[in-house]
Amino acid sequence: DPSIEACAQNCNASEACKKLLTCNKSDKPTVELFVMSHCPFGTQAEKGIIPVTKLLKDKINFQVKLVNYAMHGKQEIDENTLQYCIQKEEPNKYIDYLTCFLEKGDTKGCLQKVGINQKKIDECIKNADTKYNITKNYNDKASWAGWRFPKYEVNNEENLKYGIQGSPTLVINGIVVQPQSRSPQAYLKAICEAFKNPPAECQKVLS
Repeated sequence: DPSIEACAQNCNASEACKKLLTCNKSDKPTVELFVMSHCPFGTQAEKGIIPVTKLLKDKINFQVKLVNYAMHGKQEIDENTLQYCIQKEEPNKYIDYLTCFLEKGDTKGCLQKVGINQKKIDECIKNADTKYNITKNYNDKASWAGWRFPKYEVNNEENLKYGIQGSPTLVINGIVVQPQSRSPQAYLKAICEAFKNPPAECQKVLS
C-alpha cells in the first residue's frame, strides 16, 4: 500500500497516517482484545491469541476487555463480570482460567482448577455490579441497545474511545487492527508489527 509506505517515512504527512499502527509502534505494545464471553467469534479470537500471549509474555501489555453490550443472555453478563474480576484481582491466573473456560465453558470447575480466590472475586463482582449498573441495566429493558441487548458498561469508556462495534475487535497501541485471520500466526504478525524493535519470538511460526 503506497499510502502506508508514505506514512512510514513521515507519520505527520496526514491525519490518516497518525491513525495507522505503522506510526504507533512502541517498545512494549499494549494489546486489547474486545469480546463478549459467549460470542463464538470472540472465543475463537481468544483461542487464537492465547498462544501469542504465552509466547510474548511480559513483552506486551495484554488485556481482554468487554464489548459494551451483551448478545448472549444473563450467562454472558455473569461470565463477563467474573472474567473482568479475575483480571483485576488475580491477573496472573487469568490466562490459565480462560484457557480452561474455552475448552468446555465449565466456569465452576475452572475456578477450582486454577485456584481462584472465590471470596475476593465475589467481592469484586458485587462492587462492579454497583459501579457499572450491571444488574440494573439488565433489568431495565427500556435501556437495551437497539431494544434488543442489555448494555454492559464495564469497559464502556474504551468502547467509545475506539468505536468498538462488536466481538472480536483487536486494538494495538490504541489502533483498531484487522488481522488476516483469527489464527495464532495472524495475531503474532499483527502484534509484532507494533514493536519498535521486534523480539526474537516474532520469528516463531505458530500452529
